[in-house]
Amino acid sequence: MEFVEAPCRRFLDDESGASLPLVAMVVIPILGFIGLGVDASRGYLVKARLGDALDAAILAAAHTVIGNSNPDDTTALQAQLEMYFNANFPPGYMGANVTLGQARVDSDKDTVTVSASADVDTTFMGLFGYDSLQIGTETEVTM
Repeated sequence: MEFVEAPCRRFLDDESGASLPLVAMVVIPILGFIGLGVDASRGYLVKARLGDALDAAILAAAHTVIGNSNPDDTTALQAQLEMYFNANFPPGYMGANVTLGQARVDSDKDTVTVSASADVDTTFMGLFGYDSLQIGTETEVTM
């Protein structure tokens, strides 16, 4: 019986390689934090670019309604808005699928509001069940 006990005792008392299970347990949360950092940074870049493009588009297009003799022409406003927005936010920027909202003009015809949203595919967080980030912004111009 001692023939079997000696190798078992040596195996149980041996402490070499004890850090391998610890490293294996720590790698998954570390990858999660790295993935969160990378994907959140990409989301922030898209949100900043989306907001800048929306601001530029509504400032450039609002003149079609504000101070115009025919302020009910929202079709021209939307066309101008889309043209300026697409010029400032390149299609497929960082893998974002963008939806530009319909421009809304208030009853006094001196305020124009528009919103935009984007779906950004994640790179690392897909491993943890988060395949995309939803981002949105809204801009208002008042004369």
